Amino acid sequence: VCLAALPASPPIQPHAAGRREYLVGWIKRRQADSLQMAAAFNLRPAEQSDFKAILSLARIAVEEGDAFTWEDSVSNEELAEYWLPCTKLQRQTFVAEGDDGSGSGRLAGVCCLHATLGGRAGHCASLAFVVAPAARSRGLGKRLCAHAIEEAGRRGCSSIRLDRVVASNSAAVRVCSSCGFKILCTVPRSFVHRTRGLTDAHVMLYDLSAPEVRRFSVASFPTTSVAVAPASAPHLQPTTLCYRLAGSSSGTDAVEGLSITVGEEVSLEPHIASSCCTSFKEGTVVWSVHPELPEGLCLDVATGRIVGAARAPGAEEHFRVTATLSADLEIQVLGASASTVDEEFAARIDNVVDVADLPAAPARTRAYGDWMIWMAHRAWLNDPSLVELDFTNMEMPLGHIEKRIAPKLMQAMETNTYLQVLTLSNANLQRIQALELAQSLRKNKTLLELNLECNCLDSNAVRELALGIQSNRECRLEAFRVSHQKQMGQFFGRPTEEAIGQMMDQNETIVKLGFECDDAHWRNLIDRSLLRNNDVWRRRQAAPLDEALPAAEERTLGHLLLQAPPKRSAMELFPRDSAPHTIFRKYVEQNGKLPTTAQLQSFAKNLGTPLTYSIAAPLIKECRAEMLNTAEGKEVVIIDAFGKDAAGMLRGWSEVNNEQWSVEIWAGDGKRYMFKSNKEPGFSVSPAWGEWLGAHSRRPSLSRAGA
Repeated sequence: VCLAALPASPPIQPHAAGRREYLVGWIKRRQADSLQMAAAFNLRPAEQSDFKAILSLARIAVEEGDAFTWEDSVSNEELAEYWLPCTKLQRQTFVAEGDDGSGSGRLAGVCCLHATLGGRAGHCASLAFVVAPAARSRGLGKRLCAHAIEEAGRRGCSSIRLDRVVASNSAAVRVCSSCGFKILCTVPRSFVHRTRGLTDAHVMLYDLSAPEVRRFSVASFPTTSVAVAPASAPHLQPTTLCYRLAGSSSGTDAVEGLSITVGEEVSLEPHIASSCCTSFKEGTVVWSVHPELPEGLCLDVATGRIVGAARAPGAEEHFRVTATLSADLEIQVLGASASTVDEEFAARIDNVVDVADLPAAPARTRAYGDWMIWMAHRAWLNDPSLVELDFTNMEMPLGHIEKRIAPKLMQAMETNTYLQVLTLSNANLQRIQALELAQSLRKNKTLLELNLECNCLDSNAVRELALGIQSNRECRLEAFRVSHQKQMGQFFGRPTEEAIGQMMDQNETIVKLGFECDDAHWRNLIDRSLLRNNDVWRRRQAAPLDEALPAAEERTLGHLLLQAPPKRSAMELFPRDSAPHTIFRKYVEQNGKLPTTAQLQSFAKNLGTPLTYSIAAPLIKECRAEMLNTAEGKEVVIIDAFGKDAAGMLRGWSEVNNEQWSVEIWAGDGKRYMFKSNKEPGFSVSPAWGEWLGAHSRRPSLSRAGA
């Protein structure tokens, strides 16, 4: 769906008096103008002479890159298969004929209705429409959409589904919502926007079978209706107000004229039809009428109901009922950052390429702008002495105003290898810099604590931070705090909570998390992950000194069995594009043990890919070391030279020239065992390890389902 954004809201009057009346009047004029302009276009089925113009409009929408999935290189034949009418495929195309705004009289819009999706989805329809750039903001998109809805109803369709309405295309979302489409779900990062990058997309549905749905067209809206809208939100779609007899269940019973007799009891109630709301809470709307109602009839200013019985006859009169909705809004305009920067000092800092050449630190209290530039440059130069950076309650200038502080610091975190604690609590960190930090967190391997509380991050920025941490398998972060963001509520929304939950499920180092989760499922997953990580952390800290360790019982190492498989992907342990690694993995998967050099060479020869000794021997040693490193902290079983086994958690291992082997495990009863051997022991893996290795090769490829 492709539409331009609505026109800008009217300029706010300089004085508060009359502002509400001005906005309501502007909304009324916009509604009347939109209806009049939309009705000026003639909708008709597309003819063969229109095909070239239809493809031109489709090409414009493709090149804008904010609505459809086609690339710029899409051919006219591919566009024709989607946009041009086809009786066999029950595809119908309508065009809007009239002035497109350029004075040329060309087609101003096109709408394509796919009356059936085929097969067991034959009762579902789909549609798409495009409005020429010069004809936008004139109500044509809404009229095209409404016309397609009516046509789908006549064809017997039970619903219309839009599989991809780009969330950033706010005009398209508003048009579809105002015509009755509901958002079923939002698919995160499923559309590549030309300028915004990865963007969310909505799946929307119009249920033609629901009894409460009233089908309509833009041309049928009564021009005599009173248009009202909240004075505090002039950008919302216009709202239609009408009256109906008390007890009526649908808007079709609306009355525009009513004849009553003296003494007859009358009860009329207001009905509000809007794309943004269908009713208002009692007490939030003030009702008034002009001129006064006939004697005996009265208007309830709280509910808008007209009740009573006329006491005397009279001539026909016209009455205007007005509903006024008001709202309180608090706005604070912040000035530029109070920090000042000495440009001469900043330029001198930028020219320093060696930490040893940095000048002395400026005063943190009197010239904290210069001090922040100095600190950010230290992080940029990867200063070994900088292990903690704290900007708490120090307002960083906006990134587009001063690029040498926040933007530079965020980018420096990608390559910095010494900074362990980064505290930016209440430091005026903006969402754009948070997105830059998210990219840096995908590669940072040294940061232990990150505090971003009380800044200006939105839900998408927090989600990107979580995705960045999740994608970094070497992340060492132990504390991560992002709660209490300004201009945000208590919670960040389900997509962000899902990203944090998945991050914690895969992360084994974060023991402190500052994040409030509303969804019960993700909150439970986060809590369990924190308990797991804290338990592992306590075990690591339980005996930091040798004298605090229990005495190790020494045994002779005979055989080692790896029990619990790791959580990381097997692709990271055995690269898919390496044939020798693939052969090694297959051998271990099939035989449940690590091979000797001769065994691996024989296995490779049977597969038709022989390995030389110079390749096989180092390969076995490399893969064995990777598997043992991955198994640290996991359960293993060791059998000594006398056939007695001991199960426990692998704490460490070492080997020298394949002759001097040493393996340490901690058993569940608190005992500590040290297994040693003067020769290479045997190694095998559990069935769970075998399944984990096999899943790497049997993992099905993902394919797109649906459009």
